[in-house]
Amino acid sequence: MNYKRLYILVLLLNFTLAHAQSDFKVTYKKRVLPEYFQISDSVSDVKKSRYLKVRNSVKRNIGKFKYTLQIDTESNISEFKVIETMSVDGNERFNNNLKGMLGGRFPIYNHLKKDSVFENADFRGKIYFTSYKSPRYKWRLTKKTKDILGFKCYLAVTEESTDKTVIFNFQKDKKEAFHAWYAPSLPAKYGPSFFTGLPGLVLQAGNKKMEIYALDIKNVSNVEVEFPDKKSITEEQKNKQLKALIGR
Repeated sequence: MNYKRLYILVLLLNFTLAHAQSDFKVTYKKRVLPEYFQISDSVSDVKKSRYLKVRNSVKRNIGKFKYTLQIDTESNISEFKVIETMSVDGNERFNNNLKGMLGGRFPIYNHLKKDSVFENADFRGKIYFTSYKSPRYKWRLTKKTKDILGFKCYLAVTEESTDKTVIFNFQKDKKEAFHAWYAPSLPAKYGPSFFTGLPGLVLQAGNKKMEIYALDIKNVSNVEVEFPDKKSITEEQKNKQLKALIGR
């Protein structure tokens, strides 16, 4: 056997496969779950009525937003952001507030080469390009499966302390459960928002109150994610600056 020839053929095959690799674009939507409307009995009737009014408005308008996850496989970077498909209650202020409540208001980048997730956020006119260690959550993989858009998905779960929200931390030491369904047959470690780091693309994820789910997955060519050319700060540095800004 001509090993030199075999070696050249293997190199050519690897080169062809690498360049034939497709980029991906995933479209998502969000939905509220029944627990979203459960409010503690300790809340006054006046506040409870106000909270329910806002949450019912969120339920009416949540379907007016879509989200895209673009995956640049050559650069190992993805970009997740919101797409507004319709006006929201004809109220620009509520529109922006709703984007904030639903997440995805600002682009989030998953950079596999840097093992980090980056959020490019604007707070009162100041840009915070923040780096978070990826994966954000410590996932526990299970054997539970289900079909999503024709792909076999596995369930991963985690429970995180709300202490991570150090700016407006009103529930110290409380744990919040998250779930994610990922497809091992699709590019690993990518997902919407901070739902990353799993051995397959995340097609559905959330907590007990709200979740995001994939509507469509497309193989596309020449996705070029424009990763911000700026220096990032840590989550701790950002929170320290925000505290100073709001006087806490």
